Amino acid sequence: MIIYEYLFYGFYRLMLNTTYKDVAEYTAGAWLAIGTIINFAGALKILGFEPHGSLTPKVIAIILVVVLYTFNYYYFISLKKFKMIVERYDKYNLRNRKFNMYITVIFIIESISLPIVFALLEI
Repeated sequence: MIIYEYLFYGFYRLMLNTTYKDVAEYTAGAWLAIGTIINFAGALKILGFEPHGSLTPKVIAIILVVVLYTFNYYYFISLKKFKMIVERYDKYNLRNRKFNMYITVIFIIESISLPIVFALLEI
């Protein structure tokens, strides 16, 4: 869970640098949910899992994003845990905070590039 909180903090700090400052914790939770589901779907695709039945992969992804965002909302925002996380990581020096930002950006790039790579491999 510490890694998940670390990524949430990175998204939160990133959102503070955008126009979404007033809702940074909500936006961070949403982007973290989307990125996590994309990575989870990529892992399932690598393992060869194909959904069967009436649920398409898009419907499954939407359901999982909603469930994960609900978890993020309850865990980080409803319990006000994000304030404790921000206080804990803000105590770190500038070098560690920059490292956190690099990790977050790498997570974003990897989450965006994974579907593109899979699409190119299927062509």
